[in-house]
Amino acid sequence: MIPLSKLPGFDPRTAPVIGTHADAAVPSAEALTAAGLRRLLGTVPIETSPTDDAPMTEAGVLIPIVLRDVPSVLFTVRGAALSNNPGQVAFPGGKRDPGDRDIVHTALREAQEEVGIEAGEIEVIGRLAPLVSGARFKVTPVVGLLRHGPTLKIDGFEVADTFEVPLSFLMDPAQHRRHALEVEGVRREWLSLLHAGQGRERLIWGATATMLRALHTRLVASP
Repeated sequence: MIPLSKLPGFDPRTAPVIGTHADAAVPSAEALTAAGLRRLLGTVPIETSPTDDAPMTEAGVLIPIVLRDVPSVLFTVRGAALSNNPGQVAFPGGKRDPGDRDIVHTALREAQEEVGIEAGEIEVIGRLAPLVSGARFKVTPVVGLLRHGPTLKIDGFEVADTFEVPLSFLMDPAQHRRHALEVEGVRREWLSLLHAGQGRERLIWGATATMLRALHTRLVASP
């Protein structure tokens, strides 16, 4: 299936919003603290099998939660010259290398390479179930805490920009916008979040928005 971003004329910014998840539960204030995040994400997620046997490439991404007075999540904007999803909002991450010990190592290595965050600065507190992207990547999100604002060293080819968004905004289901589009008789659905901060709007959509939705689900479903 062709990724949405490669469809001729497709622009996620103009796609109609058909609804939100405003009726879903909102994580408690305690769930958005360091202690709450550690408690709720400390279990291993249940993985589901892909719906087909097409080959996939393993990848890992880091969801970096910065423990400021108001916790925030660090995002990247992918470089314009990249072959996959140029210019899109993403988390630091990439393909698993043969020398990586595990998928957590992949996520931490990629974060260091892309934005200069050293593994020793990150407290890994859990991971989410893998998802399959439109480009046939099996992507595992790894959640990590940063005790203070990181000093970034950005790889200018892979990353065009970075920014942070408050975790409370991202975990508010009213911000989880639903979209749908019919392509050659097949209904395609996706999520987006639109955040306005520091004088500009940032559209978070596709796999990155799906990962945020999965994080929300973990934070409200766990006891």
